[in-house]
Amino acid sequence: MSKTGEETKRYDVTNILDDPYCRFPKEELILRDHLAIDRTVLANERTLLAYVRTALAIFVAGVSFIQFFDSILMAVLGWIFVPIGVFIFVVGFLRYKKMANRIQKIGGSLSDQDIGNP
Repeated sequence: MSKTGEETKRYDVTNILDDPYCRFPKEELILRDHLAIDRTVLANERTLLAYVRTALAIFVAGVSFIQFFDSILMAVLGWIFVPIGVFIFVVGFLRYKKMANRIQKIGGSLSDQDIGNP
């Protein structure tokens, strides 16, 4: 049996990673699938807040080391912590935006349906 182009496209790994709902006809997606997207959005936001919290803690620790300790070692450690905190924030924000775009892509394909009608 040879696969048609559509069957190959439907089960292509990169296509599934970009849109995990591509394997299912839109008529099969139900409220559960829409709620799963909502949970994923909230999880993505929580992850961003965790990155922000971690970055802020490291940044503030670095500034504190610079301002409140007279030791040169602590000042150097502080100057190391400050850019690390900024880096963590940037990484977290970029990961958030990447995942938000993927969620929006999936959610946009689902929002075209009417949830109320089976």
